[in-house]
Amino acid sequence: MARFVLLLLLLLSPLAAHAVTRVTFLNPGYANEPFWENVDQFLIAAAADLDVQVEILHGNRDEKTLLDLAKAVSRRQDKPDYVMAVNDKGLGVELVKLFDSAKIPIMLVLNDLDQGQQQQLGLPRQHYPYWLGTLVPDNLQAGEQVAGALSGLMPNKTVPLVAIAGDRGTPAGLNRQAGLLWATRKHPELKLRAIRYGFWQESRARRQMTQLLTQYPDIKAVWAADDQMAFGAIDAIRAKGLEPGRDILVGTFNSSAKALRLRRSGAISALAGGHFMAPGLALVLLVDYQNGFDFAKDDGLQIQLPLFHLLIPGTALFNMMAAHDWLDINFRAMSKVHTPYQGPHRFELQMRPRP
Repeated sequence: MARFVLLLLLLLSPLAAHAVTRVTFLNPGYANEPFWENVDQFLIAAAADLDVQVEILHGNRDEKTLLDLAKAVSRRQDKPDYVMAVNDKGLGVELVKLFDSAKIPIMLVLNDLDQGQQQQLGLPRQHYPYWLGTLVPDNLQAGEQVAGALSGLMPNKTVPLVAIAGDRGTPAGLNRQAGLLWATRKHPELKLRAIRYGFWQESRARRQMTQLLTQYPDIKAVWAADDQMAFGAIDAIRAKGLEPGRDILVGTFNSSAKALRLRRSGAISALAGGHFMAPGLALVLLVDYQNGFDFAKDDGLQIQLPLFHLLIPGTALFNMMAAHDWLDINFRAMSKVHTPYQGPHRFELQMRPRP
């Protein structure tokens, strides 16, 4: 049964004359899943600062559950002003059509549409006027970034590499994989021996890495499309009597507490994170849109942001990720309603000074 998390964040603000913006976020994951928990917490912080009423509904990794939640929202008498949803497991087309029919504006975040889906839907606002746009991280850049970092840690050496990708259908995973392949062309010292699909599962990645270590005993690095699969690969490496970070370098994505801890210890050698911010930043766009500042003019309708950053222990960004404390971020500085400015939206993370 789906877990419902209703977060009502109502504060007094200079925009008291405006109706409170009400947004429902359809989160495809679990509330206690590290990545999706980060997504929720960042979104909650943005909502609190921007005076938005946010409802978060969790699909618990089940397509039917998520669609049932979406249909229930679309049939409500008292509908939200906006819906944010993820093109998870290819549901983007159905969700856009559903909410367009219900006349509820929808924004897709995190996972872009694949080519076939784009052909079905066209561009945002083209055939489905209530589909406002998309905001996604640059997964292609991130995939190349992590692979390049692994190469940089072994300068002037051939680096036999294996990859544990996500799946064959999720755009974010496919784009990260494309970034990896681009990196192997850009860094010819990276010798990609094999790609396996771990389907985002730690246990499956553990089994696959165990097999890969037998098939390719010269492996010096592993690239995993997310931290859960990296954890499985690390277990397999240790089970072989090898030391991750010394005998075999590990590169991966996400900023879960465990991933940060392993990055700090050196078991993970290259870690990129920050894409969990996408729904929170999309909320800035929706607040401005609600108040007459349409992001289409300066940002476009299909927005891709370089949200991934290499997380290096001891840096301010690493410490902020480890603390998971987003309440000091000045989201109003990003908003053209709260802080008027011209041009594209500025999504720099400005921190409010603590008293």
